[in-house]
Amino acid sequence: MLDEARKWDELEAGALDFLARIEAGQPFYSRRLRHRGAFVLANSFLGRGDAARALAEYDRILAAVTVDDRWITMTYLNRGKAHDLLGQRERALADYRSVLKRRDVWGLHDQAKELKRRPYQGRVTGRSS
Repeated sequence: MLDEARKWDELEAGALDFLARIEAGQPFYSRRLRHRGAFVLANSFLGRGDAARALAEYDRILAAVTVDDRWITMTYLNRGKAHDLLGQRERALADYRSVLKRRDVWGLHDQAKELKRRPYQGRVTGRSS
């Protein structure tokens, strides 16, 4: 919801809190969920237009996570968006193709197909008030 509302500061704070709880070993905050918190953190960077910082986080997720889950599919999609914002169209296309090779979840295939046709330009964002 914070992502949709473009509340990037709150999104980042929530992700950092989630990751801190995992690192502290709190009950119900399993290390195997770390990639989900990292994904949300990366999205806060992408939302602000800091594509390089988002890309670094998406890269870390994809290098570290070996499970096959829908969050990884979303990570490929959003890493492609970061590549597009950085003018790295071929890398973006490779990520969108990776999405299309995976099981379709949450309509991500439709998004990847559209992004293959038109590069991601970002959305008008501002700091949350």
